[in-house]
Amino acid sequence: MGKFKLSFLGALGFFIPTLVLLTVLNLSNLPHIGSIADGLLFSLYFSAIYFGGMYGGSWALQIKQPHNSKSVISIILGALMGDIAWAFISILWILPVMRDTYVMVLNAIFINSLLIFFAGLATNLINVGRVYTPATK
Repeated sequence: MGKFKLSFLGALGFFIPTLVLLTVLNLSNLPHIGSIADGLLFSLYFSAIYFGGMYGGSWALQIKQPHNSKSVISIILGALMGDIAWAFISILWILPVMRDTYVMVLNAIFINSLLIFFAGLATNLINVGRVYTPATK
């Protein structure tokens, strides 16, 4: 399985808990069809950021030769990383320094995107030991 397919499947796994979480949060604030659309669009956005972290990380690590891997494992790993990333982001935004600072609130999407990008990189580091052989053989 190539780097692109593995990254895409990981992003698909990340998309599932992100969609559920963001849609539920949006619907709890404003029960309207626009809340569902907002949850879907932001889920696609954050999944694309996660995909960029995974695919860019595999490119930066110069990973060339993937072993055979099960697609389901990549999807489950992406979903687990989604759960971990959103739990970390939720804990981070509970902290008073993040919640009460006006500049931090204005940059919430940027901060969340940065943390999700690093979650994609972290997934790649997990995959190096599980799936890949380094290019320098």
